[in-house]
Amino acid sequence: MAARPKELVVLFMALWFQVIKGDGSSASSALNCSGAFFSFADCLEFVEDASMVEKPGKACCTGLEAVAGQSIGCLCEVLKDGSRFGIPINMTRALRLTSLCRAFAQPMEHCVIEILRRKVLDSHHQKMDSYKTKWPYVPYMVRRR
Repeated sequence: MAARPKELVVLFMALWFQVIKGDGSSASSALNCSGAFFSFADCLEFVEDASMVEKPGKACCTGLEAVAGQSIGCLCEVLKDGSRFGIPINMTRALRLTSLCRAFAQPMEHCVIEILRRKVLDSHHQKMDSYKTKWPYVPYMVRRR
């Protein structure tokens, strides 16, 4: 698979920041993490879902160290919001970044676990919602005294 041009990723990120700025509560958070998004851009080639890249480049590892040093919260945001840019993140590959780059970002593991937990819960809630539309009038069990 051909790598996405870095300029395209940066364009998506810039557009995302414009969307976030519209929401006053998230604006300061997004602006504080903007450096993290740009530092992590070199890792997107490695962590995207259909990536055939075997190991991250030196620029990726340098960016990962910068992001981990800046704020673990920002690193979580970067991993969580990859799909907003049309770049589905492979969480298994994201977890491998710390060992491949020999970077200390242990809390990154907690981010990935939390993101995966939320995906499972979202999937569960979607299934439950589909059952509600199929069988809206399922009777409740009557409690015996």
